[in-house]
Amino acid sequence: MYPQEINSLPSTRCPRCHLLKVACLCTKVPALESFALFFLLVHQRELGKGSNTGHLVLNAFEGAQFECWARVEPPENLMALLNSPAYQGYLLFTAEEGATPVAFAPVKAGVRPVYILIDATWQQARKMVRQSPYLQNLPRLSLSGSSKSRYRLRRNQLDVGLSTCEAAIGLLQQSGEKGNAQVLNQYFSDFMCHYDASMSGHGVD
Repeated sequence: MYPQEINSLPSTRCPRCHLLKVACLCTKVPALESFALFFLLVHQRELGKGSNTGHLVLNAFEGAQFECWARVEPPENLMALLNSPAYQGYLLFTAEEGATPVAFAPVKAGVRPVYILIDATWQQARKMVRQSPYLQNLPRLSLSGSSKSRYRLRRNQLDVGLSTCEAAIGLLQQSGEKGNAQVLNQYFSDFMCHYDASMSGHGVD
């Protein structure tokens, strides 16, 4: 879970998942390993939202990282990865303005791919990418197919838009990690169920 003012949480809520304790999700967190490193670039407004799904990716995958996006300050940890010969960064984002999505290809020996996901609303994500020069020249991955989002926790979402966790699931499926995709998909389903129960004030059947 992204950091939040835990002290402000009432005693009825779990300090880790922030849901009502009767609907706690913590026992459903999987322990996954991937040949790639997931890195989430997060909009500040996502940190305190219980409906955020980016934290599911961070909880599930060993070594997954995140940093908050700032317009004038490149994220230090991400820049260190992008400047290292041991890693190759890929931005998961729609190809636009002349950018061409790249197909999945075997990674060079000794080089680990870094999957960069923008954790924000679609409008915020477009702005973040436009205003981040260090993202402009990265190869872009885009998801094939037209999977409909199952995410229903926020209003006024694009019909074709996927939540951050759903995007990670699609990325795993396309890159051949179908087992991880299946487990993460179940965790996402559990989250949706537990979130609804927490908002309704009861436990999960």
